[in-house]
Amino acid sequence: MKFLTKSLYMSGQQCPRLLWFSPRHQLPEPSLYDQHKFAQGRDFEKYVKKLFPDGIDLSNLNYGENIKETQNLIRQGKTIFEECMVYVTNRGQTRGRFFV
Repeated sequence: MKFLTKSLYMSGQQCPRLLWFSPRHQLPEPSLYDQHKFAQGRDFEKYVKKLFPDGIDLSNLNYGENIKETQNLIRQGKTIFEECMVYVTNRGQTRGRFFV
């Protein structure tokens, strides 16, 4: 089963073909520009975590644990990083993992 990550979602917003090819590993190696953008994303993540020091990072949990803990922390009104959510559609379940 393929999961929709934040990176894949953002890729799909930029270019639907990118969303299709990314998980299939049919893309060229990232350019220096792309590597710089990735580094900026990691720097931004560090900055946001400093802005919200009480936020809880769930990136070390597997998907099942992450979904349960995300639901629990949302009920408590906590700030969450790398949460995972399940969306039930008429085609079945879709999982997404986003950095918020």
